[in-house]
Amino acid sequence: IDFKPLLGVAKQQLHEEADYKAEAAHLLRFGDWLADDDFVEVPDIIDEFTTRDVLCMSFMRGKPLESVEHEESALRNRVASELLSLSMRELFEWRSLQSDPNFANFLFDHDSQRLQLLDFGATRLINTERAEHFRVVLHAASEGSDTDLIAASEQIGYLESGDPKPYQDAIVELLRTACEPITFAGDFDFSNSGLAARISNTAYQMRMKEKFGRLPPPDVLFLHRKLAGLYLLFTRLKASVPVRDIVLPVISTPISSAESS
Repeated sequence: IDFKPLLGVAKQQLHEEADYKAEAAHLLRFGDWLADDDFVEVPDIIDEFTTRDVLCMSFMRGKPLESVEHEESALRNRVASELLSLSMRELFEWRSLQSDPNFANFLFDHDSQRLQLLDFGATRLINTERAEHFRVVLHAASEGSDTDLIAASEQIGYLESGDPKPYQDAIVELLRTACEPITFAGDFDFSNSGLAARISNTAYQMRMKEKFGRLPPPDVLFLHRKLAGLYLLFTRLKASVPVRDIVLPVISTPISSAESS
């Protein structure tokens, strides 16, 4: 596998994550977008103490997100559902993706019952064309035929024209597995699905056993990190999420059409 393109992007990302003026700008934008949200909040920036090397924010009194794991299922499910809805807005509405959804980047305030977002250093700006490519892939994987999915995969860069059928079949299987929650009618139970392990095993078989070694474009891998991180988080919270109800309405309309309306 040729990792050079990915390493170049990762190096650039590390430099960007150390620019706290840039992170403050991302945080301010998210603060504006979430100003009227009654469940999700972000810290305020203390501008007079914030520089390129120092990020000063208001103190958030929430507890680590893991504390929700021991709450009633209704709260666990709501936290997971809100995070999924937020991710859909990040990618398809705002095109500004917080691409590192690990537990340390979230708090939950049990007094105010609010989810708190902390770290915006890994925010990635997604251009409209790439967001539309990803929307088409998600829709094809959940609603379309294998032919539709292969065409969408060529558009986003998973496949190239002329790839052998075994490689096409492997990509189709991997994407359909990853999008299984969107096809499920009702609340998808992440804790009992074994989904993360099945995705990992399918990818392992493709990369190691079948020797299919091409990586997707680096910017697409950041989308993978977001999706994989959310799946692991939902599994840890033992959450059941109406994934189809949340995602399908978003991915059913081309972005360009939605914007023109």
